[in-house]
Amino acid sequence: MFNKNTRTLLYELKEKAISKGNNAGKIQFLYATGERSLGTKKLYALVQCTKDLLDNNCNVCLNWIMAKLTECCNGKQGGRVTDALNQTNAYLHHTCINSQGTYRPGSPYEENVNRAIKTMFKKLLDYGFIHSVVGDAPNTVYPKLQCRGDLSLSQCHSCLTTAFAGIRKRCPKNKGRIIWYENCVLEISSVYRWSQIDYQNNFFLYNAKDASGDKESFNKKTKALLYNLKEKASSKENDPYGKNYMYATMEESLGTMKLYGMVQCMKDLSVKNCSLCLDWIMAKFPKCCNGKQGGRVLCTSCNFRYELYPFVKPLVKT
Repeated sequence: MFNKNTRTLLYELKEKAISKGNNAGKIQFLYATGERSLGTKKLYALVQCTKDLLDNNCNVCLNWIMAKLTECCNGKQGGRVTDALNQTNAYLHHTCINSQGTYRPGSPYEENVNRAIKTMFKKLLDYGFIHSVVGDAPNTVYPKLQCRGDLSLSQCHSCLTTAFAGIRKRCPKNKGRIIWYENCVLEISSVYRWSQIDYQNNFFLYNAKDASGDKESFNKKTKALLYNLKEKASSKENDPYGKNYMYATMEESLGTMKLYGMVQCMKDLSVKNCSLCLDWIMAKFPKCCNGKQGGRVLCTSCNFRYELYPFVKPLVKT
């Protein structure tokens, strides 16, 4: 009954959001909120589309994500579904590296961390990668930030701000720490690791739903797409040292559907180490994503992702 009431409210809000009476150049354009009584309690909800969409496309998009209600939120007191292409700074994972020791608030190491982040803001270029070296031993700080290859400069700045705040909250005393977001990965270290593959810190995520049809064929096509992307990303002809360097996206038809893929390496890696890193995480494919509609493996040095829907902007050479 709770699920039924939730769906009813969301579909009523969808109709309101796409109504021409609600979209006459007002702030409520493609946006609606509402509430519904549930005995002694109330249920509150919101729907919204990006305002570049036509009314019909907003309707299609909301129908698509509302179909995921049972998958994401069955019987839960609250929930949300967001179009992956429009997600901003969604937190994925973090690692506090205990082997590098800790520091005290107000110590020289913390001062160097704060200086390093300020330096990175000033240096940040629209290539999605920045690093810094701040302070003298034993309090030297080595931070690195890699933004996803389709991000704008402002989005990269935003992710750096979010990542720095997130990493201080989750690992407040660790000298070594890494945090992953949808849009970027930030590493702060007391150890110099330039151009080295990080084999220690990695994790994977996958879509709970299985791909329809022949699972073996789907896996084969997915792996083929990812290896094609690896070759493209680690090619010297792939926009050397520009925005698209060490980054590649591609799509492939699967009958009536499309398969979308992306790979990326941290830009301090050599072309050879980028290829080695991607080979290493792609070897984890059977464990992480066997027959799943979507999946990804992320480490500090490289990552891959595939989905049955677009999740990055089309690659544009700069």
